[in-house]
Amino acid sequence: MQGILTMPLLMMADVPVHLEGKQVVYLLHGSEFVFPPLNAFCLLSYIILATVSYNQSHSTNIPQLVLAAVSHLLPTAYTLTIMSPINKKMARLAGLMAGGVAQGNEKDEGHLMLEVDFRQTQKKWQMWSYVRGVIMVGSAVAGMNALVQL
Repeated sequence: MQGILTMPLLMMADVPVHLEGKQVVYLLHGSEFVFPPLNAFCLLSYIILATVSYNQSHSTNIPQLVLAAVSHLLPTAYTLTIMSPINKKMARLAGLMAGGVAQGNEKDEGHLMLEVDFRQTQKKWQMWSYVRGVIMVGSAVAGMNALVQL
């Protein structure tokens, strides 16, 4: 969800695009270390809750807990299938822009096309990130509903 708040800051018109590219790469790289373990922990928590709930009372809440666990997997699947290719493209474009700046080619037409492509990819990322945010909110609601039902 941090991307919804962060990406607009990385799309400021007065910041050179190649610097935004570096910042986007840092953001994506940093999130690789935070979110996979967090997602694994949450999924494991749902599995433990379902097991404990079933073992203690043969609860009827198992379907809600299973739904919560499955809905928790949806944002991860969405990220891997839709967002990851966009992330990789932005990282690739950022690397190409950084190389062009290092060689003094930032005024070349090819470099300017990279900047335009990077900006368009950022907008695409932001739009798809909103969709992911809605999925994540739905997952959180399913999880809270299952926990309240316990």
